[in-house]
Amino acid sequence: MDSPEQNENELQLDSAWAEYMRSCDDGVIPDRDEFLKRFPEFADELSSLLRAADALEKMAGPKGELSAVQTVGSLNRNTWRQEQLPSDHERGTESTLPLNFVGKFSSGLGSTDVTIGVANDQSGFSIDPVGGDSAAEESLSSPKLPYRFGEYTLEKLLGRGGMGVVYRARQDHLERIVAVKMIRSGALASDDEVQRFYAEARSAAKLDHPNIVMVYQCGELDGHHFFSMDYVPGTDLARVIDQGAVDPRHAARYVRDVARAIDYAHQRGVIHRDLKPANVLIDSDDQVHVTDFGLAKSMDKDSGLTKSGVALGTPSYMSPEQALGRSDQHVATTDVYSLGAILFALLTGKPPFKGTSVVQTVMQVIHRPAPSLRQLKPGIEEDLETIVAKCLHKQPSKRYQSAAELASELERYLEGRPIEARPQNWLQKSYHWSLGIPLVGALAGYKVLDPTTGQRQAQRWILMLGLLFPLLAFSILGLSQWWSKQLPLRIRIASGESGGLYYSIGEKLAEQIGSRTRHESTVRATAGSIENSRLLMDRQCDLALLQASSVRSETIAVVAPLYYEAVHLLVPKGSTLESLEAIKRKQVKPKIWLGLPESGNHEAAEVILKMVGFGPEDYLPADGAWETLEKGTDIDLAFVVIRAGHSRVRQLMEKTGYHLIPIEGATELALEEPTFRPLDVPRDAYPGLVTSEVKTLATTAFLACRADAPDLLVKETLSALYDDGLIMPELISRQKAKLWRGLAYHHAAQQYFESNPDP
Repeated sequence: MDSPEQNENELQLDSAWAEYMRSCDDGVIPDRDEFLKRFPEFADELSSLLRAADALEKMAGPKGELSAVQTVGSLNRNTWRQEQLPSDHERGTESTLPLNFVGKFSSGLGSTDVTIGVANDQSGFSIDPVGGDSAAEESLSSPKLPYRFGEYTLEKLLGRGGMGVVYRARQDHLERIVAVKMIRSGALASDDEVQRFYAEARSAAKLDHPNIVMVYQCGELDGHHFFSMDYVPGTDLARVIDQGAVDPRHAARYVRDVARAIDYAHQRGVIHRDLKPANVLIDSDDQVHVTDFGLAKSMDKDSGLTKSGVALGTPSYMSPEQALGRSDQHVATTDVYSLGAILFALLTGKPPFKGTSVVQTVMQVIHRPAPSLRQLKPGIEEDLETIVAKCLHKQPSKRYQSAAELASELERYLEGRPIEARPQNWLQKSYHWSLGIPLVGALAGYKVLDPTTGQRQAQRWILMLGLLFPLLAFSILGLSQWWSKQLPLRIRIASGESGGLYYSIGEKLAEQIGSRTRHESTVRATAGSIENSRLLMDRQCDLALLQASSVRSETIAVVAPLYYEAVHLLVPKGSTLESLEAIKRKQVKPKIWLGLPESGNHEAAEVILKMVGFGPEDYLPADGAWETLEKGTDIDLAFVVIRAGHSRVRQLMEKTGYHLIPIEGATELALEEPTFRPLDVPRDAYPGLVTSEVKTLATTAFLACRADAPDLLVKETLSALYDDGLIMPELISRQKAKLWRGLAYHHAAQQYFESNPDP
């Protein structure tokens, strides 16, 4: 093996000669003496190359109008090999034999294989056709066939690749037909080419599978590295695809069998990395054979032949991670992607990605979502489209995780069984389609190539909407401001129990608002404050009557405080329990009436009972409508929260004998709960029924609306309350409403009270 110093000298010599040829290609013939002076350490070798070029030019005759170097074509390591034959000193003589260049010469008269002998000490040349049986004098990149090569007779050229050339050959000793592959550049192959060539041979040699081409022998003969392998008569999938799309079931069978063979290779630590139709041979029995492991990678070690950042493979069939040069990510799913691309090509007659250049194809592989199989071929079954889409997913984790999984899936398809992969739903399809819109793709970090007409149209709409958005936003803002000033077509008021005070107030308010606005106004009977609060928040009413304890949401705003509601503690006729404390000490749990479950009455009663020390286990709640209280004979205590002096309470006391008892410590209790205030029920509130003032608590009844209610609705409602004649004598005045602190007023109500004081 050459030393590093020798390799470095050869590289420098090649570089100097390449520079000279580039000048000639550009039409500028350098001065030879000046050229040789620039490279004194290689003057002899460069002089020999120049004399060889001149000799070939003379041989070309008058038809050759090109320069000497152009006539030679490329005197480099890819076409010509250079041999320093043994000197006479080495053979026992004084003279020096020529430096030979062996290769193929083309001229206007045709082509021939020649050996150019250049004497080291003179300007004479010998140009002789290559003949005889000596392989050392033949360029095996294009020998005259048949050609004797060791124990093989090369009979026919089968194909050329980027690095190798393959011949059909007869192995004489075993009398069998084989395929012989050798490095295309022959004896001039670089060290990297040789290493990669033997890596391919080693990868294939460890695989013994009926659908993988077997390697027989590997070695070197007369400077030419080669290996022999199975000869597969027939065709390959690339030629099959050239004839057009393949029947889906045949395509699925081909790829299934290739996937099984590739899974066998994966199980033995070999990733192919160059799966494409040309590397899948089809024999005379229509069986597949995988070949060309030239880019194969061993899973258990790094051969050093793959450099990070270098894209390996065939662009139309390589995976995105290959296109990005991420060699550390080349695993089983890399080959699965290529198998999906082969299946796509078999079904459609073309690969999933094919640009006008290699670079464009690579960019499509990296950035563009795989095309829809059934858009190109509508008759393809959805299961096949799903299988192909899963193989071609950009993210390796979303593909089949092994070639065996893919083979099993294709087997299920061929047998008519349901496949395991699920097709993309419309949301996923829409997402991937939207990534093809250049603007959306750029924002998501994708480079979009050749968007469809629909995607271009979508981008135009996006840009148009972007320009119109400010105008649209201002229009919506203006419309919302206009709408906020409009009255509802139908004004709905949530009140209370039918026949109760809240319902009566709601009826009067609806009548006055309807009269002022000429809009339909209706009142709705409800269970009370809690239900009314919910109706407001759900936009099922526009105005509602609420007790203070129910105005606790930021969604609800106060229109006006209406009146104070006194807490009436009523005990039945003949009861000796004259205080809450006495009722609490009762040996049997007292039965206490609280009102309807969703009423403010019920909520206020529970709060007071809790404040005076009643727990849920200390009493039996009696819920129900007013009629329940009128009929109740076993009630120990009733909470009635209503305006003092109301006729309903008076009638109840007269009819059933209920009488009022005080709330002891009402002032102190009011300090604990801000929704209450102390109140004395005067004797004249219930003449003949109350002998002295009764100390109790009071809460406030409010008229409320949503915080975003139209300003005009609030203003018209307040005018109906205060300007059109009071709906009740106890209505809290505008002046008191103005001075009320801590209320969550609607902003239009706040403005009204500030600008309309009491006369």
